[in-house]
Amino acid sequence: MVLDQCLREYQARELILAAGRDKVEVDVIQKYIRFAIQIAQKELCTLSTPIQILADVFDLLPLAKCETFFKIVEKEVATWKSSTFYSAIKNNLLRICNDLLRRLSRTQNTVFCGRILLFLAKFFPFSERSGLNVISEFNIDNYTAYTKERPAVTESKSETSATPVTEAEPEKEKEIEVIEEKKKGEDSSEKKGTAAVEDSAKEKKSETTEKGGSTAEKKDEESEPMEIELIVEEKEKMEVEKKDDEKESKAEKEFKLYCNFWQLQDYFRDPTQCYDKKHWELFCGITSEIISTFTKKKLDSRASKKEPVMKETADEFIEEYFPKYLTNQNLLSLQINDSNFRRYVLMQYLIIFQYLQTSIKFKTDAQVLSTDQGKWIDDQRKKTFRLLDE
Repeated sequence: MVLDQCLREYQARELILAAGRDKVEVDVIQKYIRFAIQIAQKELCTLSTPIQILADVFDLLPLAKCETFFKIVEKEVATWKSSTFYSAIKNNLLRICNDLLRRLSRTQNTVFCGRILLFLAKFFPFSERSGLNVISEFNIDNYTAYTKERPAVTESKSETSATPVTEAEPEKEKEIEVIEEKKKGEDSSEKKGTAAVEDSAKEKKSETTEKGGSTAEKKDEESEPMEIELIVEEKEKMEVEKKDDEKESKAEKEFKLYCNFWQLQDYFRDPTQCYDKKHWELFCGITSEIISTFTKKKLDSRASKKEPVMKETADEFIEEYFPKYLTNQNLLSLQINDSNFRRYVLMQYLIIFQYLQTSIKFKTDAQVLSTDQGKWIDDQRKKTFRLLDE
């Protein structure tokens, strides 16, 4: 016990002096931890002494330094997992990690929080009770927000058709005034002319009777191309309307797929809804649609699993890290074509399938599936595994 206290006090004093000079070095502290581990292995001090020294280091250092010094904990993971140290230090090591997570911000220090959680996943076995959801609780607060109402489409046709009419009205009024003036001039000239005008009128009547037949024929000939043009215009309008209807129906289908796809997250965060009859039917319909969409649409070749996996550090990967799903409707087609994104969704399906069919003591008597529901889950599980093998 005396040696334990001496080791801790010496390290704390040296750390405070180095921090005052701003010369805290990782290598120096790492060598001191290795020295403490060797002393503990020779049973000269308690087995928990190295971890207690590390706890003092993290308590004295600011968060920016803690992220650097956490490498010491990560490098010695094999030592901590050994049979000599595991049972003696596991509680102290868990306390260090939990204290750091409390001090860190999940939004600003996302990478460091992820490193701590990954270390705990590597350090503790799957059977560790502290890492299990023993009572089958669900994080219902993990809500995924998405657009539930289709955006309204603005109609520009009525506006464009109304503008030229208002501009053409003053021009038509001017033309009418000019025609009326011409008629007045013609009436005055007709009153002044007497006999000569009557004779000329008689001659014109005879000429018009002769030419009447020919003018009627000309009118018939001119009316035929006008009718053809009207028919062509009507056909063009019909084609445009059909294309608009097709676009609207396609947009409706895409929006329906978008809503159904993100509605799945509501069942993933609370699978107990599936035991209700209405929710079960809705879940089955959405699942069938999503699985068939994954089957029909091809994967993006750039994201296929046949490409070599590139090892990246957390600092290089930070630009591509997203703590939540991006639920913009314009991104859904790209997300569906991404193999990594598909894998996330398919793994969620496998988890919910296993939960629905597994008998857990915390389930109620009503939370049981029928034989038909079990067969449906088995079929969907096979399809899911086929999609994962692609």
